[in-house]
Amino acid sequence: MADHQNIGWLRERLRASLAIEAQDPAELLEWLEARRKDVPFSAELIPLREVAGWQQAENGNIGHVTGQFFRIEGARVRSAPGLREIAGWDQPILTQSDGGALALLCRETAERGVEFLLQAKADPGNIGYLQFCPTIQSTWENIRGLRGARRAPFAEIIERTQLHPPHQKRLSCPAGRTSHDRSRASSSVAPGVQSSATMNGCTLRTELQSRDTSASRNR
Repeated sequence: MADHQNIGWLRERLRASLAIEAQDPAELLEWLEARRKDVPFSAELIPLREVAGWQQAENGNIGHVTGQFFRIEGARVRSAPGLREIAGWDQPILTQSDGGALALLCRETAERGVEFLLQAKADPGNIGYLQFCPTIQSTWENIRGLRGARRAPFAEIIERTQLHPPHQKRLSCPAGRTSHDRSRASSSVAPGVQSSATMNGCTLRTELQSRDTSASRNR
C-alpha cells in the first residue's frame, strides 16, 4: 500500500491506460440522459420565509435549525483603489465551518485500464438536475450521517483506514459566494467497487470529453 500514497503511482497507472482506455464519451452521456429520465426529481424556487427547517436569527442571518450546514450572513468589503471594479460593497455570503469531502474512487482492470467511479448527483441548482460529480461529494454532516437521513453513498469508504489515497488536497469553494470554506479532495484505489443506478465507471479521457460535450449542449 505504500506505493498508493504517491501521486506519481497514479500518474504512472494513467499513462499505462492510455493505449486501452475508452475514448468516446457517447456511452457515458447516454447513461446520464437515461438516468435523468428514470430518476424522479424536481425543484422550484420558493420564498425564503417558506423554506422548512431554516430560520432567521435576530441579526438577520439565516441558518438551519440544527446549526449544521451552511449559513447566510452579510459581508462588507473594502479594497484598495483599482483592485476591483469598485472600492467597496456589501453582499450576502455563505459561511460554513465544517467543510466537506470530495473523493474519487478508481479501479484498474486489464480490459479497460484505470476507471473512475462517477456519481450522477441530483441537486436543485444543477443544469438538467443530474450532473456528473466525484464518487463522494458531500458535507461532513452527511458523511457522518444525519438523524433520520441516509448517509452519503460510499461514505464508509472514507472511514476505511486501509485505503490510502495517492493524492489529496484541500480546496476552496468560490470565494465570491463562500467565506473560508474548505473541502478535502482525494482519489483512492478501491478494488471491488461496483456501479449502481446513479453511479458509473469511466476512464479519465471519456470523463473529460463528456464534460466538454455536456457543457456545449447546455449553452
